[in-house]
Amino acid sequence: MRNVFNMDSPLMRFLSWLADLVILNLCFLIGSLPLVTAGASLTALYSVCLKMVRNEESGIFTGFWKAWKANLRQSTLAWLLVLAFGTLTAVEFGIIRQMTGGMRWFFLAAWVIIAVLAGAVVWYVFPYMARFEDRLTVCIANAFRFSALHILYTLASLAVLALFIAVTLWTPETFAWMLLFWLMLGFALTAYTNSVFMRKFFAPFENATGSP
Repeated sequence: MRNVFNMDSPLMRFLSWLADLVILNLCFLIGSLPLVTAGASLTALYSVCLKMVRNEESGIFTGFWKAWKANLRQSTLAWLLVLAFGTLTAVEFGIIRQMTGGMRWFFLAAWVIIAVLAGAVVWYVFPYMARFEDRLTVCIANAFRFSALHILYTLASLAVLALFIAVTLWTPETFAWMLLFWLMLGFALTAYTNSVFMRKFFAPFENATGSP
């Protein structure tokens, strides 16, 4: 029984990992408080998680804020582009809802395709910036390439994320429970799970001199 509480036991390693994710999630929330810095927080979150999956990160708190500062400028610019595009697509969706007849379905289908493509790029661009140093245009282009190279994972992960969002907004009760989940652990757990796959996708290019 005493071995269960040994620091090297599976239980204690799991609890330590869980505590790291809770701390990391809190750092992400604090770093995102001014909404404009959410991009820097996302990049820092992935910077730590991409190292955690290979046991390369020794300091969760210090590692996060170091990456946050290092990526503040470029990640903020990327995030502003995401917000601008998101606002534009929301406006376009509102316009499409007012349409009638066959044209409505045509524009709705086009809107869905564009939204999925944009979501796929966003899904990869912040992890990419966390792992590689490139100009923003190169980061966006390579994020699109990775999303196309791993299309099945991209679509599956976006579908799972959409499901989690739908469950969160389903009823007031599910919103309350899921809000607690996101505030305590959700963002860090999502990034960590995604990082398990991203690290494999990025591995062939990490030791290369050029970008994919």
